[in-house]
Amino acid sequence: MRNRHHGACYRCGKHCKPGEGHFERHKGKWRHQHAACAVKYRHTNVHFQTNPIDTSQGFHLLGLYFEILKQHETAKEAIEELLNTDSNVLMVGINNHHTLPVEVFIERYGTEEDFVSWKRISK
Repeated sequence: MRNRHHGACYRCGKHCKPGEGHFERHKGKWRHQHAACAVKYRHTNVHFQTNPIDTSQGFHLLGLYFEILKQHETAKEAIEELLNTDSNVLMVGINNHHTLPVEVFIERYGTEEDFVSWKRISK
């Protein structure tokens, strides 16, 4: 449901004004999230305190059997590698917390230009 009160977004930690997001019951308490954060971080466990989305947290390019093919310190490095090489990377592991398909990873961590380039390459 849409929020009617001010609160901090549990996804990004920024202020969420009334009507800008949603509220939900979690472990007996109410919490807010921006509508954009709800879409952007759907099916992830991103939380600004316990599991922050950070572009410098270690990214593993994973192969067919989830073996680590290469490790990068930043999302930008990982995206550059994905866009500039022919590789068999299927997933990207993020700081051992969760994995994302390459397309979703580029959409969340990259720029719109990166995403368009990836769509062109992957066809």
